Amino acid sequence: MKRNVGGFDIDWIGDHRIELTRNNLPRHRYQFETSPDRRRVKRLLLTLPEDVARGDPFLDADQYEDEARKAAGKFLEQENPRAG
Repeated sequence: MKRNVGGFDIDWIGDHRIELTRNNLPRHRYQFETSPDRRRVKRLLLTLPEDVARGDPFLDADQYEDEARKAAGKFLEQENPRAG
């Protein structure tokens, strides 16, 4: 199920992959691999510029990678609430 977390639209794109799209300009997509139990973000797999008006799109994407990683972590927490 797609969720909006921390300014990113986030959804599963595979068993152990999530994709985040930044809501505000400049807009980028990030794909992260998750742990097998889907509780932790493992690594960034891909960064794609979506809507970047000026500047270096990949340098700009790096600037928001930490925000994307934090949003991905919160998404996984919401997807896997701890029992008790």
